[in-house]
Amino acid sequence: MDSFTEREPDIDLIQISPLKSPLKASGPTQTSESTMAKPAAQYYHKHDPDQPGFNLDHFRNPYSKKYKCAFAGCTKLLNSSQALYMHLKSNAHLTELSTCPTCLNQFNCGAALMQHLESQTNRCNARDGRHFRQLIDQVAAGMVDTAGTHDDNTHKFYSARVVPKLALDTVHEVKDEIVINAVNDPEYRADRVREREEKLQEEKDRQDEWHNEDWAY
Repeated sequence: MDSFTEREPDIDLIQISPLKSPLKASGPTQTSESTMAKPAAQYYHKHDPDQPGFNLDHFRNPYSKKYKCAFAGCTKLLNSSQALYMHLKSNAHLTELSTCPTCLNQFNCGAALMQHLESQTNRCNARDGRHFRQLIDQVAAGMVDTAGTHDDNTHKFYSARVVPKLALDTVHEVKDEIVINAVNDPEYRADRVREREEKLQEEKDRQDEWHNEDWAY
């Protein structure tokens, strides 16, 4: 009995010792919490004036003293670096941007990207790619298509509903007489006039918006 009584403290120690194990498990928990507490790397837009190293003076014209908007397709001119900063952070350029898959230039709207793809320039060779027609179809949401080329090897653009009527000699060629009939189609011309009027109205609205922004500064 005496020996059993002397061993009782040992039994108590054995029973208590497992209680220390949860304390050891708290170490990794603290480490994971500290890891999760680390701030994620901040993402900056290509023309975000808050990103490190962005220089607003890079867009200043030394002759006119004006600041040009950094976004391709935007012709906004501002009188000061602060005005340019506010313009770059405004709703005018906080929408989803469209990127040319060839030259990687970014545009503030699909119409600007479409104009870029239609323009003849040596800065981008998207028009020389084999998937140019598919690219136009994606950017124009199926409203515009290409078929054939002009004498100077530039692409011919048509309303998407006109292209299926064209008798194609090959993937890239169209019979001239059928193209002329398609272009002279009254419905086709009416659509083009309506599109032009809508484009002019959009341009007028954009000019009015810029004018209002200038007065705000």
